[in-house]
Amino acid sequence: MTRILVFGGNGFAGSNFITYVNSINVGDEVFGTSRRGGDCFETADISVYSDFQDVILKIKPNYIVNFAGSFTNNYETDYGVNLLGSKNILDVVLNNKLLDIKILLIGSSGEYGVNNIQPINEDFPISPSSIYTLSKSFQAELMSFYCRVNLVNVSLVRLSNLIGPHMSEKLFIGKFFKKVANVTQNKDIIVGNEGAFRDYIDIRDAVRGCYGLLKKSSAGEVYNLGSGNATQIKTIVDAALKIVGVGRSNVKSIAPNTVKKTDYQVMNIEKINNSLGFFPEYSIQDSVENVLIKMKK
Repeated sequence: MTRILVFGGNGFAGSNFITYVNSINVGDEVFGTSRRGGDCFETADISVYSDFQDVILKIKPNYIVNFAGSFTNNYETDYGVNLLGSKNILDVVLNNKLLDIKILLIGSSGEYGVNNIQPINEDFPISPSSIYTLSKSFQAELMSFYCRVNLVNVSLVRLSNLIGPHMSEKLFIGKFFKKVANVTQNKDIIVGNEGAFRDYIDIRDAVRGCYGLLKKSSAGEVYNLGSGNATQIKTIVDAALKIVGVGRSNVKSIAPNTVKKTDYQVMNIEKINNSLGFFPEYSIQDSVENVLIKMKK
């Protein structure tokens, strides 16, 4: 039986990944960490090297995936979690000569920027537009360095926009779904730039792709993981309103001069398809329905 250690196991993506691995029952034993620990989690503070060393030496994993992340857009916070947290994992593996462990780090499609009409492949120039995506781009350089210079078996996946039940309300879609799930006919829903296009991938597809990459990706490589389709925000808003039976009159858009101009991003997923035979299974309609059904429970 192989052992998988999941840092950030109590977060949105990490918890869904653990659920997926347990559901497929293929002989993997999966362990999660969180900063506060608990009955189901090992205690590990992303910023503390000794925490990482203690839990890695205790679990003795064959695989490590790091879903721990921060998107506060505060430089010290995001840099400390998204870069130094990953560095702690790599340093523990290197310093303890555990080079047989396979590591997958989690990046973001936001590292590429937006306003790129053509599908973005892994060779596309990096153009981060926030502190969060800047810190993630630093992580990619760190990954490449540790693989190339120190021979650490590490790869990185750049996830597109995730969609699933109980996603973070710090994200527009997460906040929107919470409002829609609890809306009444006489309450307005405020939305921003509905004209923007993004590549949204269902969390169920995303964790399945991450699991495949954890097992089969090549060291030092970056992989895009998305749907390969651009979905307009308006499409998600309309689908959600229809499901809950709320009219368009309940939606109030921010004045055009206070939102970004229409922008666009879609991922090229040929590399992960060629490597894993990966294609997403869930449509955007499937995702919206799943979110609202689960949030109503």
